[in-house]
Parts: sequence; structure tokens; C-alpha cells
Amino acid sequence: MSSFHTLILATGVFAAIELEAYRGIDHSEILKQLYGLIFGGLGGTVVALRWVIYSVRHGRYDRRRMLWQLWTPLYSAVLAWVGVIAMGGGILVLGSAAKPVEPQFTYFIMTFSFLAGFASEIFSQRLMMAARTLFGEHAEDKEAKLKNEPNKKELAD
Repeated sequence: MSSFHTLILATGVFAAIELEAYRGIDHSEILKQLYGLIFGGLGGTVVALRWVIYSVRHGRYDRRRMLWQLWTPLYSAVLAWVGVIAMGGGILVLGSAAKPVEPQFTYFIMTFSFLAGFASEIFSQRLMMAARTLFGEHAEDKEAKLKNEPNKKELAD
């Protein structure tokens, strides 16, 4: 199963970058996406290694977490790549500069990607929030929210 997912992810990323190059997307934009993949993967690697170091230090290393350790950098790289694309497309806006200045913007992309990879769960939650904003909430989300919120009358009492 893991080989299948790796193949799908690698093919998807490669195909997207090749199509962008074919369609004439500026080389510097593709390079920023590659930075996103690389630095997102580095962030994921650091967080995975961090947990290995902590668990070994405290004598609680669990070999069952091996797949998590192997998949985290790849998962983080793809999330950071999507984040860079979302910024480029204007879906994710983190600043108000009209035209980013180089090389600072490239350094920003590298740092953003590393942080997205390092905090992949938090970043993934933010992407879910963006998706809900873009596409609306599902009925089951609304029902769960209603069940967990106290009723206004209860709050008044």
C-alpha cells in the first residue's frame, strides 16, 4: 500500500511540474514549488526525528511508528508544495506586498515550506478551514457543531 501511495504522489507532483513547464509557467515559479517540496520534506524530517530522539531518550521507542517516521517527510513535502501553489494562486494570502522582492520572497517560500512541513498537522487543519470556506460546510459538520455547542438558553441561565 505504501508503494502505491508513493507512486501516486510522485507521479502527481512530477506531472504537475511538467505540465506547468509545458504551458510556459515561469521557471522561477516552478523553482519555488521545488523549494516547497524540498523544505517541506526537511521540516517533516526534523519533526519525525525529533519524536524518535525524544522516545529513545525516554526509553519508549515503538517500532510500530516506523511507517509514520517514513511517511511524515513525504506528507509534509506535499503539504508545503500545495501551500506554495495556494499562495501563488492567491488562495492563501500571507502578506500585502504588491510585488514580492527577491531574494527575500524565495527565502520566505523556503521558511514557509519548512514550517508547513514541521507543523504539518496544524497546516493541514488550516487547509481544511480554507476548503470549508471555499466549498461550504458539510451537513455532518454542522450537526456535530450543533451537538457540541451549548444552547443559548443554557448560557443565559
